[in-house]
Amino acid sequence: MGKHEITDITIEDIPCMQLQNLETGAIYAVSPYGLSLERLQFPFEDIGLRDVVYGHADWAEHRRNVGLAEEGETALSLLQEKGTGAGGTLIFPANRVHGGKIKVVGPNGEVYGNYDVGTNHEASGSLLHGNTPKSFFDFEINEAYGFVKGSIPLSETLSGFPAGVHAFVHHSFSIHGQGFRRGYSITNNSDNNIPIALGNHDSFRIGDSIEDMVLETAADGVLETDDQNNPTGRVIPIDEHPLFRDGYRGYRTIVPLRELSLDNTFTFPNHEFPEVKVYNPSEGYGVSISVSPAQGMITVWTNDPASFPANDRRKFIAVEPLTAHGATLSLPAERALRDIDPRLAQVLLPRGKAMHYEFLIKPYLIAS
Repeated sequence: MGKHEITDITIEDIPCMQLQNLETGAIYAVSPYGLSLERLQFPFEDIGLRDVVYGHADWAEHRRNVGLAEEGETALSLLQEKGTGAGGTLIFPANRVHGGKIKVVGPNGEVYGNYDVGTNHEASGSLLHGNTPKSFFDFEINEAYGFVKGSIPLSETLSGFPAGVHAFVHHSFSIHGQGFRRGYSITNNSDNNIPIALGNHDSFRIGDSIEDMVLETAADGVLETDDQNNPTGRVIPIDEHPLFRDGYRGYRTIVPLRELSLDNTFTFPNHEFPEVKVYNPSEGYGVSISVSPAQGMITVWTNDPASFPANDRRKFIAVEPLTAHGATLSLPAERALRDIDPRLAQVLLPRGKAMHYEFLIKPYLIAS
């Protein structure tokens, strides 16, 4: 079955706890700030161990290389102060709707309530890394896997949530290279029914540049957005979307990233678990990212290549599995419920109830 070892390590200047499988070499390293994923190293047959995560140390190195680093800036300061341009951490996308309102509509059109939506970072709805004390989580191991667990009182760490709402976190790391699994339970012990849009922001690096990578998915649609990138309430069939229609293959869409600039959210058929694969054909490997239950969505984002110096290449793609897109929670109040695609339905957590979700990252080996 193999053995695990837990050690305190430092990645650049970021303190992390690392769980390693001594048999396969597989590694999972997490910072105490927002449980940000800073290293995820999988064993690939005939290739060896490869780190698939673009962490804050990578981001800090890139900023120094292209002359963007500010005085005194380090990987740790980026992690704590600059949102989630790298690594991977828990997000509540409803908080991305800066200054907006959430109108919670029931199945029969009844309005449960309207909530002001705050934000803890103008550019991100992520759990503020610096607000999470190291005592938040504990590592444990057994013969089959190791895991990290903890509980987040959302009203204390994210604006826009009433007291009594908690996120319980369980990160499991398999010893057999079968993947990295995050389990979440959201309990609502407040006096209100609340909307939930839960997700993870993960950044992946496969090889030297995303220009060499391919995106593959069984998504059936892409959220239509306005000029502010807010969803309109409509889903465009993926075979009609200008960025993806040429890669449509009837069941799967396969798109080389090359010079694409992406900030798109995929929807999925009812019979499919939401999944996106990103891989590098020349390297022979990649990762699969999925979410369950099956009503979720997945957002993909890349830097705009036009914003990069000619001597620098884009290094990572962000893949964000979501239970619901945050902006769909605050569509204009005057929009009738019948005008919203059913795949954009709000996820409402009634008071006194709990919801359970899992996000999974698996190694993907390209068949030779």
